[in-house]
Amino acid sequence: MKLAKLWMAAYLTLVTIQAIAQTIEVDTQQVLREGCDKVVGINLNYIRDHDKNRARGARKIRVALQDMKPGCLRYPGGNKSNYHFWSKAPWRSPKPQAIWYGNMSKNLLNFDEYMKLVKATGAHAYIVIACPSVKWSEEEKEKHLNNATSWVAYAKRKRYKVKYWEIGNENWNDRKIPIDEVATRVIEFSKAMKKIDPTIKIGASGDTWDWWSKFIPQAAPHIDFVSMSTYNTWNWKSYDYYYTNKLDLVGGIGVVKRITAQLPQEHKNRIEIVVAEMNSQDFSANGWASTNTLGHALVTFHTFGELLLEKRVAMAMLWTTRYLKEEDGSKSLFWGLGTKNE
Repeated sequence: MKLAKLWMAAYLTLVTIQAIAQTIEVDTQQVLREGCDKVVGINLNYIRDHDKNRARGARKIRVALQDMKPGCLRYPGGNKSNYHFWSKAPWRSPKPQAIWYGNMSKNLLNFDEYMKLVKATGAHAYIVIACPSVKWSEEEKEKHLNNATSWVAYAKRKRYKVKYWEIGNENWNDRKIPIDEVATRVIEFSKAMKKIDPTIKIGASGDTWDWWSKFIPQAAPHIDFVSMSTYNTWNWKSYDYYYTNKLDLVGGIGVVKRITAQLPQEHKNRIEIVVAEMNSQDFSANGWASTNTLGHALVTFHTFGELLLEKRVAMAMLWTTRYLKEEDGSKSLFWGLGTKNE
């Protein structure tokens, strides 16, 4: 509760600051949202986060995350999730399988190790199931369904109480099948996974009005949340854009709320929103440099504050603990932790 108040007080202070001096009053008795400390979290990287991948003298990732105090931890990560199986037949224990993904580490963070981090931090678990938006043969579909259902069964058997399961990462990205086919696939996965454990929550991702307006009405009876990525500095080019323009840092939330408002009564207020990835990266050509600066930190902090004000947002997770090149650890805004977990 104290952390929640501090979050909101700090956020209100930030957004009230203007170019001229003024008195700022913060009413700490007015609670805008309870439980904020369980909303903000971070993405993990199962390929690189294992302690065996750190140099001698690095602190344990458990210690780093305990200092960070995340409310939720996304695993196994972003795009890599679509090419990751938690195990292999007979699916009895975690043995991470990278179906395909770039430059792989030998030391992969498995599901049990991830759950130890969840327990050590008190965070909510959040799992992404491999489900790329590509054409499958029947054999490929069966393999992916086996991965999903066996994972839910294992988590249930271990009494891990994992609630949030996202079907595929950024389903719109590199999509090779129509939106209605993506929805059909999500529905099929949801039915199969909830048959194993009816208490879990199922979600899937999208980005634009065109996507959501087609996907949500079809999938709504079978999902409990929708997820999105919020990289909200497109074409800013520099930090100057932040304080010289009127901004809507969380516009995607409004799109989902308008579409779900048109659903039948039993679904319109039931479906939660998860911001599965968030950072202040400018992906436009010659965009704002993605260096780890105070300017980027302020925009990211401001965005978290806006998301906390949205009661439908159940989780919002920073991208990410670490990204690609190890030498970028102290430079890139995509590295929440340094090379020694500092």
